[in-house]
Amino acid sequence: MSLKSRAFTLIELLVVIAIIAILAAILFPVFAQAKLAAKKTADLSNIKQIGTAVVLYINDSDDVYPMASYFSQGVAYGNMYRWSSQLCLGPYIKNTQIFQAPVDSYKVDLTTYPLEVPIPSTRQVAPISYMANSLSTQLLAGSGGQCKYFPSVPAAVTSCNGPIGPGGWYVTNPSAQTSTSADSPSELIMFTEGSPENNAWWGCPNTANTETFACDGSDVVYGYDALNMALGNSFGTADANMAKAWRKYANQSNYAFSDTHAKTLPPGKLTLGLLLNPRYWLVNIPAGY
Repeated sequence: MSLKSRAFTLIELLVVIAIIAILAAILFPVFAQAKLAAKKTADLSNIKQIGTAVVLYINDSDDVYPMASYFSQGVAYGNMYRWSSQLCLGPYIKNTQIFQAPVDSYKVDLTTYPLEVPIPSTRQVAPISYMANSLSTQLLAGSGGQCKYFPSVPAAVTSCNGPIGPGGWYVTNPSAQTSTSADSPSELIMFTEGSPENNAWWGCPNTANTETFACDGSDVVYGYDALNMALGNSFGTADANMAKAWRKYANQSNYAFSDTHAKTLPPGKLTLGLLLNPRYWLVNIPAGY
């Protein structure tokens, strides 16, 4: 006896398609979240390695943190090199790809510096995603400086320095901080993410974001940068770049601390109300915090 073959009916076919669509709708977001979690882990490793490189640098440099910028032959862009340079952290970081966060697609033509004198290729690094904590009491002195971004209760904040000094391009008398002077190394941020967004906020997203740069703000974070990125705005006005900078991993971001550990935090952890939490940003924590 032979059996007749039976094809799917239209209803059965539509049911199968509907089931597949439902499964896809459930699974695709899960896959996307898993991919983002993997990128967050890789990024955490990158920023931790940069922080570890600073500690190795400190051991060879009389306990002194590096500065954001140096000059080899006078104050000029062509003579300037950055904290990420082969002339600074380079000997402790052999793979410059760790300066690029997995979630960033920020690319720059390293042969073009619109506002700079080109520098030797041996001093160039890949476009970087990270910024050094370069708060400085000398920066913007006379108008409250960096101190105005911190609460002043119970006592006025008078010393507003991050670990990585801004360097001679920004202040008249640059002074480097020492690691032993840090009140709480396990809470003191050395490096953050957000360089591409901060660079775009400055209005120069296509300029060189390397060890030397043609636009202020690309690889350093000051008090106004930190507060804007933590609050997700630009001095109280909504700003897409600032909102994205420290919220790339489910509204969180990675940070490297001065004791070499790195962790993921929501930006709200870095503030006290509408101002910055000094424990995360300042080498010397004011009394009462």
